[in-house]
Amino acid sequence: MSQTLSVNLSDAVIRRHINDPSIRQLKDPRYPLRLRFNADRTRASWHVIKYASGGTRWRKAGAWPDLSTKALLSRLPEIQAELAVNPHSARVRVSTWESVGDVLRWYQERTAKNARLSKTRKATIKSAIHRHLLPLLDEQPIQTLNHATLDEALIWPLQARLALSTVRQVLAVLKQSFKQAHKLGLIETNPTGAVRFGDFIDARIAPRAGVFRVDQLTDLMERLTRTDNEPRVMILLMLLHGTRLGETRMARWRDVDIERTTWTLPEQHTKPRREHRLPLTDMAVDLLTRYRDWQRERGYTGVYLFPSAGRYHGSPITSVTACHWVQSVSDKRWSSHDLRKLARTSWADLGIDYMVGELLLNHALSKLDRTYIHTYVERQAREALERYHDWLLGYGLHDALAETTPRPTRNRRAMRRR
Repeated sequence: MSQTLSVNLSDAVIRRHINDPSIRQLKDPRYPLRLRFNADRTRASWHVIKYASGGTRWRKAGAWPDLSTKALLSRLPEIQAELAVNPHSARVRVSTWESVGDVLRWYQERTAKNARLSKTRKATIKSAIHRHLLPLLDEQPIQTLNHATLDEALIWPLQARLALSTVRQVLAVLKQSFKQAHKLGLIETNPTGAVRFGDFIDARIAPRAGVFRVDQLTDLMERLTRTDNEPRVMILLMLLHGTRLGETRMARWRDVDIERTTWTLPEQHTKPRREHRLPLTDMAVDLLTRYRDWQRERGYTGVYLFPSAGRYHGSPITSVTACHWVQSVSDKRWSSHDLRKLARTSWADLGIDYMVGELLLNHALSKLDRTYIHTYVERQAREALERYHDWLLGYGLHDALAETTPRPTRNRRAMRRR
């Protein structure tokens, strides 16, 4: 039984032998190539053979029929030259992608399976690709992608109808797609490597100002006294600590240490994928203790501070429910992120150290900043929150914290079933 057949390789010859189970692979006496069929005889793998140091190295160059014989042979001299300089070079695989859309669809599928990315980030990438990038760049040949084509086909059409911050985010997704593909050797060059948003638009993008003002705090506290317990406590936790909506709605009781007065946000719940530990002031401890007792009186002893209702009670509330809770209190005039901005601004007004604020918000920091934090700032975080919470008392925080007997809610029957 023949395992290897020597032939002059061509696509026609490959198709002629692909269904012959006695042939495992094809070789060509003219070139250092092997074509190995897969188990179900529908595809095959191209390998470039490199002889060095008395041994043989096999380097995969692509898959047939995606990579045709003609296309591989046209690139073979370059591959051999590369391997002569660096036998371990990653620049061996020959890309079969021709359009920008090929790269974008691959990247969207890859990120959808990335366990390190949050659902929000995955949704953002998917939206940028399917709503903006594919409609404008799907058939654009990769080799023609440059500053001029990006400006004409993508940036200028988008800036006419979207905020500049959104345009920048879309461009960032495109750049990351090509960077990842090039890093893995799936494309030969990265045409977006030198592209910067400032190359197209030199206007400075100012961060959106928070729409929630200090003079609205008294009204918020008064509204919270009339709000059901679960949304009230969730909003108070965000206001007191500057936490994000996603990490707050997923808070777990096992991460709240009343004895040591700390609240730990696990890395899988935070945006930077880094564990975040917050000190709990006496006010926060009192709020959480009252809330836990309230839940236990109603028969709930589950995992989450804000459990979903019905048969999904083993999960936290969804982002849709959390947003609805915020909107019901704000009348859609401000968002959860505005509470985070208010906390940051208030800390600055109270004279709290900038690095303490960055630590409390769990912002990404440089290595130098982290060294500074561990030797100095962490000791001040608790004091900063105590000052901030004392300041909030002047706007009615005490009444919002003390309210523990809300009106009957439509979820109470579901809570009894948990």
